[in-house]
Amino acid sequence: SISFRILLHPLSKDKYITKKIVKNGAYEPEMDQFISRALPMNTSSSEAIAFLSIDQSHRPWAVDIGANIGFHSLHMAQRGAN
Repeated sequence: SISFRILLHPLSKDKYITKKIVKNGAYEPEMDQFISRALPMNTSSSEAIAFLSIDQSHRPWAVDIGANIGFHSLHMAQRGAN
């Protein structure tokens, strides 16, 4: 489950992304599922290590190159990514 606070644009100024987040609790459900799978809350789990092919002693890094409101960045940060 995704649980973090985010400041959204007023619906009068952003009828697409803000509307999807308000209605569904997420912007792109398929990306949110990927992030949740790639970055389990316990990033030392063997499933996350196998999925990401990372060394257990390193926290994963994430880069969100999008230019919108940062929904995916906040989701990845919530799950422990640097």
